[in-house]
Amino acid sequence: MNAPNPTLSDGCDALLEAALAPGLRLPPRPDLLLRIEEMVLAGEADTRSMAREMASDAGLVAMLFKVARMSRYGRSAPPQSLEQVLQLLGTKQSLNVARCFALMQAVAGDAATMQRFWARSGHVALYASAIAADRVAVCNIFPDQAFLAGIFHDCGIPLLMQRYPDYCELAAGAAASAQWVSVREEDRRLDLDHCVVGSLVARHWGLPAFVIDAIRHHHDLHLIDRHPARSMVAILQLATYLFVLEHRMTWPEWLLIREDVMEELGIYAEGLDEYCDDLRDRVSDEFA
Repeated sequence: MNAPNPTLSDGCDALLEAALAPGLRLPPRPDLLLRIEEMVLAGEADTRSMAREMASDAGLVAMLFKVARMSRYGRSAPPQSLEQVLQLLGTKQSLNVARCFALMQAVAGDAATMQRFWARSGHVALYASAIAADRVAVCNIFPDQAFLAGIFHDCGIPLLMQRYPDYCELAAGAAASAQWVSVREEDRRLDLDHCVVGSLVARHWGLPAFVIDAIRHHHDLHLIDRHPARSMVAILQLATYLFVLEHRMTWPEWLLIREDVMEELGIYAEGLDEYCDDLRDRVSDEFA
């Protein structure tokens, strides 16, 4: 019998009250993002009008070019202008990239710490995007959706760090010993889950429901039996494993979830190592 499959909508008000009562604040969506969202959702967006809005933010433009030049988008020559980037990605995909960039700007914290955090999230997001592109026929998850989930999935961590100065003290020790930084013990200590906080941010920012559910349960694949949230969690878990391999860390949790992840993504055990090596080669140039 399948395990219960709770979603953010199940008891959402209670989750929101529990998360915000201790003084947590959800980051607001920036004005630029709100304008872009309004254009896209109203069906009034075209590459010229979106480029005109986005051109005012050099950081956003840089991220759009970075995503567009990935080899998996398949183009013989890289785009030379912002309009060409938006034509290549499409309006909805470009909106998702803008959401990722806006979140990275909206969450405050110590500059060095946040730089390391977003570098890790960005690396996981690129791996997730590559996996989604490769397994789209199996999962029907698209690269921009996986990239979005990769950036947002751990965003509850810096918010909890803002509220609780000692949050992640246990994780700091793990990082020093070359282990994957896990905050599950910290969540239990505070009785406030970073997955819940992250899913509330995703809901507040208007992300798709299945992405919200995947963020809510990205450590608990066994709790989800619905596609596409289950596939998205499997993609995030494999992306995390690839990051761990890249940085020669240890991650004991992988041994517990590996078979479920491979089954969900349609990957055979005997081909996993070769598959991971291929994905790492494809993504490594983006972080060169």
